[in-house]
Amino acid sequence: DPEEVRLGAHASLAATIEHFRNRHAGGRDSFRRQSRAAHEGWSARHVLRGNPPPVLAEVRAIRPRFAFVMNGGNDVEGRDDYVYATRMMRIAEMLGDNGVIPILNSIPPRDDDDDADRWVARYNQVSWAIAEAMALPYLDYHQVMEGLPRRGLAGDGVHPNIFIEGSRGLACRFDAQGLQHGHNARNLLALRGLDALRRTVIEGEAALDPAPAAAEGRGTAQAPWELRRLPFAELRDTRSEGSSAIDAYPGCEAPQDESGRELVYRFRLEAPLDVRILAVGRGDTDVDVHLLRERASGDACVERADREIERRLEPGTWVITVDTFSGGGAARAGEVLVLVAPAPAR
Repeated sequence: DPEEVRLGAHASLAATIEHFRNRHAGGRDSFRRQSRAAHEGWSARHVLRGNPPPVLAEVRAIRPRFAFVMNGGNDVEGRDDYVYATRMMRIAEMLGDNGVIPILNSIPPRDDDDDADRWVARYNQVSWAIAEAMALPYLDYHQVMEGLPRRGLAGDGVHPNIFIEGSRGLACRFDAQGLQHGHNARNLLALRGLDALRRTVIEGEAALDPAPAAAEGRGTAQAPWELRRLPFAELRDTRSEGSSAIDAYPGCEAPQDESGRELVYRFRLEAPLDVRILAVGRGDTDVDVHLLRERASGDACVERADREIERRLEPGTWVITVDTFSGGGAARAGEVLVLVAPAPAR
C-alpha cells in the first residue's frame, strides 16, 4: 500500500519506487507480485526443481530486468555450503542466460541455534564469493541486521522482526524507529539496491569500478596470481588457464595424480590468521586444493583437500594451488569457483 511507505530521510528513493511500481509484473506491479520461485520453507533446491524450474517459470511469466535471490536461510539446515554454492551458481546462471540481473543477498543471523548461526557465516561467504566472481550486485543484509537491537530478529530468533503501530505491521516505515527492525531494514536495503541499478543499468549513470583483488600474474607455478586482499573470490577455468607444471605433492603424502592443469595463487600474511580456502567445481570439474609454504629451498606442501582447507596460518608467504585431478587417466578440468577468506569463527 503506497500509504504505508514512509520514506523519512530517504525521500530520494521515491523515483525508484515509482519506477518499479509502474512496471507490469504478471498483472500486478513489481511490489505486489507473488513470485512462483519464492515460497515459505523453500531452499535453493526447490527453486531449481521441476520442468521448467520455478526460477524459469517466474522469468517467463513476467520477463523481469532484475531478480532478488535470497536463498540460504533454509539451506543452512543441510550444513553443506558446497552444494549450496553449486545451486546458487546455477540459479544465477539461469537468470543471466535469460537477460535478468541477479541481486544476491546475505542471509540473516540465527539466535535460536549457535551451530546454525556459525553456518550462516559460511553460507554468506559463499554467496558473496559468487557475486564477486560473477560481477553481480550483492546486498549484505546480515551486516545490517548485526547492528540492530536483538539483531533485528523476532522472538523465535530466526525470522526478522517488523515495526508495529497499533495492530498493523509497517515494514516500509523508514524513519529512525522503523529502521530498528529487521524487515524494515531489509526493505530499505532492497530499495537502495534497486535505486543504484535503476540509475546505472537503466539510466546509464556511471558505476563504481572496484580495484581487482588479484594483481599481476598468470596463475602459473612460475608467475602466480598475487592476492592483494582477503576475502578473495573468482571463477577460473582449468581447461585454459594456469599451467601444467605440478603433477604431485609428496610433502602432503598425497599420491594422487594431479597432472592436470593447476591454478596458482600467492599471498603474504603479516600476522597469524585463520584462513579458509574453498574450491567449488562446476558440473563435472574435479579439482583438489593444496596449501604450500613458500621457502627459499622450495615450496613445502602443508595440506591437501578435495574441496576445502581451513587452518591457522603463521606470518609469511603462502601458495595455493587448485589442481585438476587426473585419476584413472580422465582429467576433469573445467570451471571452478575459488574463495580465499578469513575463516568464520567456529
